[in-house]
Amino acid sequence: MLWPTRSSFQRRAKEIRRRQFWSVERRREWQMEKLVAIVKHAAETIPFYRDRLAEAGLVNGHLQSLDDLQRIPPTTKDDLEANFPDRMLSSVGDRSDWRWFGTRGTSRRTIVVYDFLKRDLGLAGINVSMTEDAPYRYGDRSAFIPPDACNTLCGVEGLRETSVLHQLGQMLIQRQWNDSDKVGDLRTLVMNNWVKRQTLLPPFGAVGSTIDDESAGWYVQQLRTARPRLLKALPEYLYGLAQYVERSGDAPPQIKVIKPMGALMTAPIKKYVENVLGGEVREDYGSSDMGPMAFDCRERSGMHLFEDLCYFEVVCNGKPVEDGQLGTLLVTELHNRAMPLIRYRIGDVVHIDRSPCPCGRTTSRLFTEGRLENTLVRPNGTVLTDAAIGNYLYQQPQVSDYQLLERSNGRMELRVVPQGSDFSSDSLAEEAQQFLDSPRPILLRQVRTIAPEGSGKFCHCKSSSFTAFKA
Repeated sequence: MLWPTRSSFQRRAKEIRRRQFWSVERRREWQMEKLVAIVKHAAETIPFYRDRLAEAGLVNGHLQSLDDLQRIPPTTKDDLEANFPDRMLSSVGDRSDWRWFGTRGTSRRTIVVYDFLKRDLGLAGINVSMTEDAPYRYGDRSAFIPPDACNTLCGVEGLRETSVLHQLGQMLIQRQWNDSDKVGDLRTLVMNNWVKRQTLLPPFGAVGSTIDDESAGWYVQQLRTARPRLLKALPEYLYGLAQYVERSGDAPPQIKVIKPMGALMTAPIKKYVENVLGGEVREDYGSSDMGPMAFDCRERSGMHLFEDLCYFEVVCNGKPVEDGQLGTLLVTELHNRAMPLIRYRIGDVVHIDRSPCPCGRTTSRLFTEGRLENTLVRPNGTVLTDAAIGNYLYQQPQVSDYQLLERSNGRMELRVVPQGSDFSSDSLAEEAQQFLDSPRPILLRQVRTIAPEGSGKFCHCKSSSFTAFKA
């Protein structure tokens, strides 16, 4: 089945698994070797980085230490938008094997380019994140509910093909067997349909985070029919399905592994989904910009970073932070020579634990706290992350769902999807004002649902004070 894809991701996945147990010293040597090579490649072949590295005083991109790396300013989404594609793509390499990917960011979309090695390592990382310490193996059935139908189901020229054999027949009839785009699409179909055995279900769409019983019942029936061992969907989708199962008494579909994707899943929602749907919630971390970056082990205490695929930094005020301290994540791609990103600002607020994990892996563990633009800064300067706000509000018995809006004048508006018949807006507003340490009363509005953003994802906190968190 893998032959048409030319993929060696299974071998690469075994290598990634082995490197998770390397000594810390051996991994640091590996990372430094890869960092030196990718920075030198960027200086020689990519105009944007040639100029940026020269300004940082790194002649010909020669990296001698990690201190040298920190002299390079972070790469931002603004940099990508201003310089893509001419100044961001390598001048060397087999472009017929490159693939362009549009990201699914909550607020902004960018385009990145992967070479074949990057895509193969990405598949290997996904394989590891889905199967490590989990009752799922490639070849088991899986189901996927994406946040954005257009980005998932449509290509540049329209709807994507969904059948391997139909795609192959059309390529033969139209003599397109040398068309790199068609061959790439065929590889993807083989991977999704034959290797992953993936069932793709439509997103909830414009109904928002609160789904009606008829629609939710349809999803549950589809999952019963598909019988996936693994379900991957937005946290809001998983939460909505669990709420339907609880209030309707309908039997939950038998799913062993439940994976939230695309957004933070707070601790109360994770516990609720597990209790109602019966599967085990397992987390991983990645982005369309960088691919897979971390996964959780059986201990489920943080996510182990793929430190052989990327180099990770957590910074605040431009300086590295100590273990456990909040900061923003910077990622340097170690293998993608088509469009390497150096010290790329993902936009997530995180902290890292480098202490040994009981599972035996020696890689650092990542804890995500939400997006930078969803982070509130209290008047006294303390930080409230998306995770902290969600952990508080989702534990309130009156709250089914919420969206917190911080205006530029400092006023707060809390939109609440109420739960139960004894909803008291006044008491909830007072308690939320105290938790947020807001100097002004909070405007509380009852709403039927929380609407998705343009990407199909959900934003539960929109902050205007996050710029005060000098990450």
